[in-house]
Amino acid sequence: MGRYLCMKQVFVFVSILAALALVGILGLKGIGLVRSLVGGVKVVEEPLQVSFDPLEGPVLDELVGVPEARVVEAAASGEVPEDADDAAPRSIGLLRFVDPDGFPVSGVKVNFYRQESGAVLSDSMGKALVRSEGDPKHPFRNHGLSYSHPDFADGAIGGNLSPGVETDFGEVILKPAGSVEVIVLDPTGAPFEGARVQWSTFGAFDQRLEKLERQQVSATAQLLEGSRMRISQGGNDSQAYNFEEIALTNARGLTRLHKIPEGEIRLWAGGGEHQVVWSPSVEIRRGMLTHDVVLTLGVLNREDFIRVTIVDPNGDPIGLARLESEYSSMMGSGSGSTTVNNEGVAVIGYRPRQPRDLHATDGKGRYGDASRKGVVGGEEVVLQLSEPAFMELHITTESGILDGLKVSIYDAESGEHLTFMRNLQPGASTQRLSLPSEDFVLRVSASGHEELEVGPFKGRAAPKETSIHLGAIPGVRGLVLAAGRPVKGASVELYKLSENRRTVNGFPSRVISSPSTSGTTDASGAFALTLRASGHYYLRVEAEGYAPGEQGPFQIDADEGLGDLQVDLSAGGAIEGRLFGPGGIGGHIVAISRGDAKATTTRSKSDGSFRFDGLIPGAWWVGLHDEAISSGRTSSSSSGRAFRESDIKVNCTVIEGQVTQFTLTLSVPGTNLVEGSLMLDGKPASEWSAALTEEEGAGGLSSGGLPTCTLSADGSFKLQVKQKGTYQLLLRRTNPLVLLYSTVSIGGAPVTRHLEFQTGSLHLTGLPRMTRENPVMIFVRGTQGGITLLVAPEPGAEGSVLIEGIPVIPAELILLDRRDSTAGTNPLEAGKVLAGIELVPGETVEVAVPD
Repeated sequence: MGRYLCMKQVFVFVSILAALALVGILGLKGIGLVRSLVGGVKVVEEPLQVSFDPLEGPVLDELVGVPEARVVEAAASGEVPEDADDAAPRSIGLLRFVDPDGFPVSGVKVNFYRQESGAVLSDSMGKALVRSEGDPKHPFRNHGLSYSHPDFADGAIGGNLSPGVETDFGEVILKPAGSVEVIVLDPTGAPFEGARVQWSTFGAFDQRLEKLERQQVSATAQLLEGSRMRISQGGNDSQAYNFEEIALTNARGLTRLHKIPEGEIRLWAGGGEHQVVWSPSVEIRRGMLTHDVVLTLGVLNREDFIRVTIVDPNGDPIGLARLESEYSSMMGSGSGSTTVNNEGVAVIGYRPRQPRDLHATDGKGRYGDASRKGVVGGEEVVLQLSEPAFMELHITTESGILDGLKVSIYDAESGEHLTFMRNLQPGASTQRLSLPSEDFVLRVSASGHEELEVGPFKGRAAPKETSIHLGAIPGVRGLVLAAGRPVKGASVELYKLSENRRTVNGFPSRVISSPSTSGTTDASGAFALTLRASGHYYLRVEAEGYAPGEQGPFQIDADEGLGDLQVDLSAGGAIEGRLFGPGGIGGHIVAISRGDAKATTTRSKSDGSFRFDGLIPGAWWVGLHDEAISSGRTSSSSSGRAFRESDIKVNCTVIEGQVTQFTLTLSVPGTNLVEGSLMLDGKPASEWSAALTEEEGAGGLSSGGLPTCTLSADGSFKLQVKQKGTYQLLLRRTNPLVLLYSTVSIGGAPVTRHLEFQTGSLHLTGLPRMTRENPVMIFVRGTQGGITLLVAPEPGAEGSVLIEGIPVIPAELILLDRRDSTAGTNPLEAGKVLAGIELVPGETVEVAVPD
């Protein structure tokens, strides 16, 4: 509540440049490097050595509730104890805990989230069997497991477990823990009492500056509106740690955080009317206390926030009202929503710095809505809801069945989405719509029926009643069987074939990551999917106990539909293997992918072994990855280049009923490297960052799990990849985006790239604001000696921007209009040349964008 949640990120132009927005980089320095940080903006981490002292006794006091926990000798069969209560579905977890050397760990306390009474302790073999208590009020709520031991970091696993399902997690490698002591100062350097300090691996490895800055602004906004500071977890790891611990500083500005897994973390601090700050990477050592870490809170910049108060028609604040926000920019567009606090207040982080269109609604439907467009950072906005005005919608369907009803409200002039009708009465043919103040149109749909646009209507002067009839559509229909018998409750999804190169969670994909439509099978195994858009699709089926099933691609005409499909599920095949190489071979992330947007990861066991079961037969790719993938989180990007099946990398084959063996080797230090430097005007470009991306895939510009770093104080960088190949080297600076792009072939001996440029400035005027109605982008592009320069200006309120420190390369002013489908959408190749630009070292060039 009161937190600003980004619900979706819609890229306005699906191109390389959009992918570049995701490749923001903050460098990873050596272990144990930390400095006092003011404002959290400068990203160069200067080498100040932290100190370590031994911890006396356990990292924490005795575990709470351990005496009541039961030691369970976990049977291999996973049988549920006889005292199980059948009042609600149970989840069952089987685990075996080992230390980093592979030895079993007894006494690990395991329980389902917030279910202390069901806790158990691992036995002498490290095994534990734990079952959920069940929740009759919420029988279908997902479950996850948490575990704790005095000598190791607390952790969690399986956050998306479905009720009633037995899951064998196999071996869980516990991570030794340490503690950290932190001192927090205010911007004047005085100790700050009551600061909130939190640790996370967020940004410690995938160090993308934009993500860190957005997290900083988001956390500050949470504190400003009186909510709890929440820092994102690091990566998408199914074996997470306790990122929720928050410590408060004492009168000396001092606090300690305990039971942190050894390795590198970041620390975050915030409080009062100050900016939240983050630390450089800090090393945590087993059984040691890390200290000499000082964080200085930043001076609050009000222009980074929008404060919104929602009031009723009498001017009284409305607690728990709904606030939606949208923006459009050259780099993309986005939307978010939040619920205001009890005082009717929400604070929105103004990143990216693009004017917001705000829309407020009363979740209880008592009042009319309120909107305001073009709100910028630093504003304090009051949105006053209006006296209620309603329209009764009388909805009928051709089939006589009204399931899955959706009513969306759009601005009649701009076509922008305003809100959903949230107080729908399931199955009711008459619905009461609270009228918006703007002129609007309605889009009404129901399962198995068309989506109908109705309107436009004159805002609150709209008629009091409207009748809507939805015609039936054929959809996609079929059966799901296993061994000739129907499969009930199988998940059936239809994924659209991607026209452009695309990556999902860092892996090339032939389909868009979100299903176009979905459903479940009934007792006869039958399914019926509602499809309203024609195209090429893959059908995917998942059911407990079977490998997923896939059919396609199908070319489907939405007016004709597709029927008589039959999907036969089986146990599938498996991939297992072992990891070899220098150093520890346990705990490394191994990934598999087949181009279906469902890449998955596991961690190698202490002996280097790994295994994936229940796989679709066919071609797969297996390799090492830097970031674990969680089924609950997805990131994707795409380019303007057309998809080719050759984009999907494969290196092994899975056969039905068989196990495919695969061996992986860790890179030897000093191999598969690209290193170099960037000098601008004779000085190190220490504010820049470097990244490697794959040449193929989504236009070659999705970094996925590939390395990133900030250039060091002398302008140098060093990046290592796990596999030989051709990559793109990206050197970039943000705010605004300036990019230097080149191709490198990595393999064996290190590749060097030492670049040096003079710089000039560019003052652009007459820049249009990119919107859905006007998807026009203006940017600067130039090429010299195998290096491509790309500059993406973000215009101010008056359509002008001054960009300083641009490498002097012969360049052109380019216009890219997404409405012209024949021109392409890749800024490195496409677009219309408006004018030549001759940058001059040390001078500012004035350029007016032609009408």
